[in-house]
Amino acid sequence: MNMAELKQIQFTRETNIELERISKLSGLEREKIIAKAVYYYLNVIKQDIELKEEFEELDKLSDEALDNFEAKL
Repeated sequence: MNMAELKQIQFTRETNIELERISKLSGLEREKIIAKAVYYYLNVIKQDIELKEEFEELDKLSDEALDNFEAKL
């Protein structure tokens, strides 16, 4: 890993305790747990963005359909 890619993240005491607990239970290193959590969260955000974009597109299509309907009246 390139040193420019490394970032320091500080966690609260409670988060550190939970990370240690999960690490012991799962047998995974803290870094793996954090990487998995970040990856999961980024995917959730991506899905939220995609859903929002889909709703916006459907809203535009709905407006266009309504305009076409009203024009035919």
